[in-house]
Amino acid sequence: MAYNIDLVFGEGFTPQQKEVIRRAARHWEQIIVGDLPDVDASFVDMGIIDDMTIEVKTEFLGAAAIGWGGPITWTIGGKYPLCLLYTKTS
Repeated sequence: MAYNIDLVFGEGFTPQQKEVIRRAARHWEQIIVGDLPDVDASFVDMGIIDDMTIEVKTEFLGAAAIGWGGPITWTIGGKYPLCLLYTKTS
């Protein structure tokens, strides 16, 4: 089994931006070895997560910020990030 990264895009991304982000996710899927058990993340409205889900969205973060990323929730036991959020300035 391979590591799986699912991407959930918000509004405001061009098709080209989405493709760059998708390529980066595919690259990390090739580097990360192993597989994690699927997790029911309905408690954060994410459904079943197979390894990792990254929510990508745009919003204003302040004049000096260009982006932010970090975990939304962790796997059972808190060992691995389960759902990440990456935000870029709009």
